[in-house]
Amino acid sequence: MKRFTSLLTIAFTVATACTGGESDGAAQADAQPTADNVVIQGTPAGGMEDWARDIQTGIRDLAAAATRNSQEAQREALDLYVSRQEYLELYWGPAGRLLPAGGEALGQAVLDAETGFHELLTLLTASPVDSARVSERVDTVTARLERVLATARTVNATMVPPGNPAATIE
Repeated sequence: MKRFTSLLTIAFTVATACTGGESDGAAQADAQPTADNVVIQGTPAGGMEDWARDIQTGIRDLAAAATRNSQEAQREALDLYVSRQEYLELYWGPAGRLLPAGGEALGQAVLDAETGFHELLTLLTASPVDSARVSERVDTVTARLERVLATARTVNATMVPPGNPAATIE
């Protein structure tokens, strides 16, 4: 648990650093998105759809993985959280750089997905891990990410940060 708490502290530090210390969502929303003011250092290639799919694919078998090696499952989940979910929040969360005017529902959907991910990470710290509860939370996070994507389409959100390279198919 102590190791996991340390990892969460590191994740929070990384996320805070990625925002460049900016906390004024209104100032960010007023700026027109360009490659110069949108792409956050460390942003993975692609955009919202790519990152949501990466998370969904990466957590799909997490319950089974946690029964084999809970620490490895925690590490994999935390990596997805830091390298994908945090970027969804930074770009499309309630104070996101690409949250469109009138896109409050998208910001809330991203926040709901993030909350589900936090709950999943917490379940992975239990000893022993309750694989049934992890599986339920995986389903919840997956559904919430689908809602993020559907809401983004509804509000006509920019799906890829301008200037960010396309994701590569592996």
